[in-house]
Formats: sequence, C-alpha cells, structure tokens
Amino acid sequence: MKENTILKEIRKTRDEHAKEHGYSVHKIFEQLRLDTEKLKSEGWQVINKQKLALNHK
Repeated sequence: MKENTILKEIRKTRDEHAKEHGYSVHKIFEQLRLDTEKLKSEGWQVINKQKLALNHK
C-alpha cells in the first residue's frame, strides 16, 4: 500500500502538539480556550456551534 504523506504529516503535527502539552487533554483544551480569547480580543468573530445549533431548532 502506498504511504499517504498527508496523513503522515497530520499525525506528526498532532503528536508534536500533544507532546508540547504533556499529552494532557486538559492542557490542550485550556490552550485552545486561551487562543480563542486572544482571537476575540483581536477582533475576530468566534462562532459557538452549540449556540448556533440551538438557534436553528
């Protein structure tokens, strides 16, 4: 089977990101929350998919 270079790169990047946070899901999500708040403070519009879904029911 031919090696999928795109999947290989995705998995490498994912592993590097997890390693930076000690493979802790809690630390990864905390960093995501901090990144989101930084983007909001810079004026980016951040969409909450859960609230969006509730508004369309």
